[in-house]
Amino acid sequence: STNCMTELADALGVDGVISGSIGLFGPTYQANLVIVGNGDGRLLSSVTVKADSERQMLDQLVVGARQAASEVGASLGKPARRFAQQAVYTDALELAFGQINLKYARALNTRWSLYTSFSLGLDQQIEDLPGVGITEADLVGEVRFHFFDTPPFGLYLGGGLGFFTGYGFGAGAGGAISFGSSAFTLIVEVGYSIALFDFIHLSVGLMGYAGAGHLGEVDTLGNVIDDFVYPVDGRLTTGVGFAF
Repeated sequence: STNCMTELADALGVDGVISGSIGLFGPTYQANLVIVGNGDGRLLSSVTVKADSERQMLDQLVVGARQAASEVGASLGKPARRFAQQAVYTDALELAFGQINLKYARALNTRWSLYTSFSLGLDQQIEDLPGVGITEADLVGEVRFHFFDTPPFGLYLGGGLGFFTGYGFGAGAGGAISFGSSAFTLIVEVGYSIALFDFIHLSVGLMGYAGAGHLGEVDTLGNVIDDFVYPVDGRLTTGVGFAF
């Protein structure tokens, strides 16, 4: 009972006592952990984790323990590390080249995370079409595997899909020009991210992509381009934002 837990915490001279239970329900393991405070018997933290194997249960208990530690520290008014499992950030390099962008990463379990990105570039200039401003939109989704630290942080290897599209109008050597392109790509990325001071997201990585798309262009001189293209490229990625 809560009274017994409170008396035990008082007798031991500790801030709280952890109690819990674990059971197997069909193929699923479930563990319930409760931490009750000393003196007033208030609930400091309550964690429930589920898993489909013993190994997954051990991994989930590690995550649950970190969550509980953060909640207990906040409840007792004592310093405790925040346990960040998500991050919202932006790529500073993309911003420097005029692309507004927003990135989001979220832990799925103790080894995997989900990442998505949206970028928008307005009136981008390209060397092959002087005088034409291109509006670009990029959407990327990845699943990442993390080797050492807890997702979405640490060294990771990611893979996913990207969709890139752009269009533009202007006047150049070919007269008035209308331009459009779109492509689907496969993406591979390796990188490293940290939660500095438990709330600042910092990351750096290398991304490569290859895919297939369509390129179209027409101008007032009668020139027409209607081609399938196969973009292959790579770039450096960075990230600065908030972990929570």
